[in-house]
Amino acid sequence: MDQSALLQLKACKLEKKGNVFVLTLTGDGDHRFNPSSIEDITQALDFVHKAPGPKALVTTNEGRYFSNGLDLKWIGQNMPSSLKTIQPKFEGLLCKMMKLGLPTIAAINGHAAAGGFMFALVHDYRFMKNDKSVLYMSELDHGMSLPRSLMSVIKEKVPPSCLREVVLRSQKFTASEARTLGLIDGFSGSLEITLEQAMGEANKLATKKWDMEVYASLRCALYPSMIEELEAHRDPYIWPKGMAKVTCTQAGAERKNTQWYPSRDNYFIELMLKQVNQGRLISSGFHRDGWNEMAKMMKKKFGKTFDKDKLKNRFKTLKKIYREVKQLLGQSGFRWCDKKKMVTAELAVWEEFIVEHPWASKYRVRILPNIDTLAIAFGETIEDWRQSQRVCDTNLDDIMPLGDTDQNDLSGHMSAAQSDAPHIDPVDELAESSSSGENAKTSSSQSKRRQSEAPPFLPPLKKRVICEGTSEVMEPLVKTEKILTSPQNLQKQCLESVKEIYKDDELDKDLFLKASDLFRDPLNSNVFLALNPKYRKRWLDYKVGRSP
Repeated sequence: MDQSALLQLKACKLEKKGNVFVLTLTGDGDHRFNPSSIEDITQALDFVHKAPGPKALVTTNEGRYFSNGLDLKWIGQNMPSSLKTIQPKFEGLLCKMMKLGLPTIAAINGHAAAGGFMFALVHDYRFMKNDKSVLYMSELDHGMSLPRSLMSVIKEKVPPSCLREVVLRSQKFTASEARTLGLIDGFSGSLEITLEQAMGEANKLATKKWDMEVYASLRCALYPSMIEELEAHRDPYIWPKGMAKVTCTQAGAERKNTQWYPSRDNYFIELMLKQVNQGRLISSGFHRDGWNEMAKMMKKKFGKTFDKDKLKNRFKTLKKIYREVKQLLGQSGFRWCDKKKMVTAELAVWEEFIVEHPWASKYRVRILPNIDTLAIAFGETIEDWRQSQRVCDTNLDDIMPLGDTDQNDLSGHMSAAQSDAPHIDPVDELAESSSSGENAKTSSSQSKRRQSEAPPFLPPLKKRVICEGTSEVMEPLVKTEKILTSPQNLQKQCLESVKEIYKDDELDKDLFLKASDLFRDPLNSNVFLALNPKYRKRWLDYKVGRSP
């Protein structure tokens, strides 16, 4: 046993040199991934994640192999249960690396094939020894498919110029070839120099005075589709002959917990708005028929796990987010930046508030586009949301130290200014799951709504009684009409309405193009069509930043 190691496990050891943790895959074997080795590596990563202070991680190996991928021998010896187990565990390891709150560097001292190649790819930087070692995706040669989750790692991390050679030719890349193609960041002729290069990069990054929570958030936002796929466990491997084709996702589908992703939140919010339009919003949420209808639609689109109880839990979570943001904006020093779709404040204001209210820390870098739309789903008006805002009229870079980011780093493919899609980040603390056996009950109490004096584009919400009950609900905001589900049809219908509500001299080319871009998002289209025609013009003027 290495006495200098912080952790000495069967598959790996963990050391610390200055500010840099060094994770070494130990032994002369080919370091294949099975549940035991994955558990050891995960334990080491958890140790690093919890360690305080400046830090970075270098992953390297002993022997001739960085890693030769999944442990096919273990899979064959433990069939059929192994086939349902190994894929979700391996995907979970890759996902953990992507969410790790510190810079990660791979010092590749040997062959990295198949899953070993993917494990190297999920590091932020890669350095490689230039000898006979190769990077190699061997699936095609061995008659194995790649599930969507692992293919997403290849598509996101491999430069487009060599994707075809990596996947469809199973080409083996030496270090010099890999450097030319951008697969690695550097190489050398020996392990010592390769490790020195990796340590030098790690030390440089570890000394940066960065908020590592922000670092992890930015990495996740840079590769959102990859992380979503890794967490979903959707598709199976097609294993070589001799191994049965099984759906590894059965293990995930049988789990009691299911993650919520932005696409699912978007659709759920769209369904809630339709229920509001039909007058089914009551003080505790929605009428029974509303919950049943939404559960039916969610099950049809995303699977049977999205039952009524799960939707009620998510409703409560989204409502909690909405209330917490309003609470923040009610505090001195906090503002809402409509361009960035974020809560902003001076750094000192954040730090002072978070000391007494730790829950607020997650909103320092959270983007909440179109949160005003949630106001309607929760029985308020957009005026209620606007009254809680302190609109940011200063340079965001003076308030939040995020450099020149245009939110492309945090929200995915488009900035918040470009897209109003209601994106609740799937960060761990908010990606809540509900147990299939849990009898979730929504609270019957609802906070008092703020009285609005002169709504800018929505009338005050009226109340009425439905059925035999005495619950108060919102007056529907729409005409009773079927809303088309095709995004193209929605956009077309909205633009036709725009032509009707603006006079010829008011509808210039710039306004029409902005409206066209806005209505590419089906949620914006549905909100627009959900309004009574006399309020649509004022809503659109507000959305495109046009003075009335």
